[in-house]
Amino acid sequence: MAPRQRYFLLKHAFDRVAAVFLLIVLSPILLAAAAVILLVDGRPLLFRQVRAGFRGKPFSIIKFRTMLGSEGEASDEERMTRLGSLLRDTSVDELPELVNVVRGEMSLVGPRPLPLHYLPRYTREQMRRHDVRPGITGWAQVNGRNEIDWDRRFALDLDYVDKSTFGFDLKILFLTIIAVVTRKGIHAPGHATMFEFVGTGAIHSPSTKTKPIPPARRLSYRVAAVAVALQVSTAACVAAIDPYDVVGLVRVDGINGEKTRRTERGARVERSLRLWLSDHDTLILGGSRARSGLDPDGSVLKTMDAYNAAVPEASMVEIAAIGRFARRHNQFKRVIISVSLSMFEADRVTGRDFENSGFAGDPMPIVYARSLLAPQAAIDAYRTLRDNLRGARAPDMSNGLHLRLHPTSRYRAAFDEVLERKYLVQPWHYAHFEYDPRRVELLHRLIADFARSGTEVYVYTDPVHARQIEAMTAMGVYPIFERWLTDLTATVAKVNADPWSRGKVELWDFTGYNRITTENIPDSDDTRQTMTWYWNSSLYTPALGDLVLADMLKDGNGRVDLGKQLSPFNIQAVLAQKRKAARRYGAEYPQEVADIVHLVHRTGPARRAMIEQFESN
Repeated sequence: MAPRQRYFLLKHAFDRVAAVFLLIVLSPILLAAAAVILLVDGRPLLFRQVRAGFRGKPFSIIKFRTMLGSEGEASDEERMTRLGSLLRDTSVDELPELVNVVRGEMSLVGPRPLPLHYLPRYTREQMRRHDVRPGITGWAQVNGRNEIDWDRRFALDLDYVDKSTFGFDLKILFLTIIAVVTRKGIHAPGHATMFEFVGTGAIHSPSTKTKPIPPARRLSYRVAAVAVALQVSTAACVAAIDPYDVVGLVRVDGINGEKTRRTERGARVERSLRLWLSDHDTLILGGSRARSGLDPDGSVLKTMDAYNAAVPEASMVEIAAIGRFARRHNQFKRVIISVSLSMFEADRVTGRDFENSGFAGDPMPIVYARSLLAPQAAIDAYRTLRDNLRGARAPDMSNGLHLRLHPTSRYRAAFDEVLERKYLVQPWHYAHFEYDPRRVELLHRLIADFARSGTEVYVYTDPVHARQIEAMTAMGVYPIFERWLTDLTATVAKVNADPWSRGKVELWDFTGYNRITTENIPDSDDTRQTMTWYWNSSLYTPALGDLVLADMLKDGNGRVDLGKQLSPFNIQAVLAQKRKAARRYGAEYPQEVADIVHLVHRTGPARRAMIEQFESN
């Protein structure tokens, strides 16, 4: 293939990719311009005109409308609106032409497309300007634009046709930014736009002269143009680094390969964007435990195209909202929902980042735009680049799994810490727990909607360490736990009895006392021994998560018999077995039980202080 031919093929591919990228990056400006045009000038929003394209082939160019009435009714100056003048001064009216580039009708750089009726007026030499695709900007546009006469303009077009290279294109794009900011050559002398071409040697046709723009307005236009240029260039840098992994244009190891700031705006914002932008077969919902314990690329889910949408410190209110959002944007084959008693506490509502996410009802284009245009996005892009240059790893994977990059070597201290700082002192955990059955109704509606759409639903209780159950017992919460488990069983049975349900719903219980949940905890001074199944008494490892998934999703030899599938027929027997196992654990591990009781007494002052603060608010 000749170098010239290869250049045009690569240029065409580059144009389309770059145009899609620019449409995404500039979408806030496009939407804002469209809204202002509709409010100020009304419909139609767009201006379409047949222009001569590659080899003279006609196509319909798309621009924002800047004039009133039809061509020929009055001069361009008389038809130009104030808003249209601003759009032309900032070149925002040209942005919809990116759609023409995506269609393959135009290029980013090339001779400007002119009206179809100009074709018979060209000389044979001037016709060569159609040997390349017309462009949004060109060599003539950065060398005078509408201020130069037609002969000079065509000469520059032909100069581009003869000399066009990637380097030349990049130079023109750079000069275009300068031309837009400085607003050079927008109007032909004495004209609102450009006088009509009537043949070689023509100077112009009569037209009404433009009124001079007042200095104050001219300054405001320039300030606005500079602000837009800075915003666009910043957004382009953010999109290239892609700190939140929502653009996906380029990924280079050592530059932006590790998305270390993926959840910097909050896991809920990141989850809403991911569910909006991608499709999956399997959805995982839940809180912190599922977020770090269920690996979509693990041994069980790796063939199921799964996404982990679990968020830290989740409430049932949030899980229901995330589930509804996911159903609107995806069609899932199966949904796995991790539930814990704390999610059903009466006063737990949403996390701090929930309101900024799509789950709260904000239009997703707005959420997406904030990810590219907010000042924090530029800061996070810089930090992502810095982290990659330093060789840092991202704690959050693109599949939603949260990695424990720095696991503790002092497990006993970690087990005590999660109880002392969280479960034994925070009112919405065990310190002042108030169970709300209405949260169960939220779960009922969620799984019923999935089941009616033909989705398989697996609800399960997390396999917390036995010390977590002992803490629940010592705080007097265990009777509530039994009631909650009974309510879950009745809820799932109700959904399965619904004649409109087309997908099966299963409830699995992995709490209790068994060979895994009673895993030995190394002493704090023993830093060499590691644990296989737990990070602390609440959070379990992906290795244990795979066992949970195997029990629920695999048949026959694939199961490990770690959990129990609950139904109204066995729930009471399962609860009785748990009480018996708890007594046996107390007899076999009396020191563990005594340590929990000691922690409860030691955290008394902190617990009372937090309850008082909670009630005063």
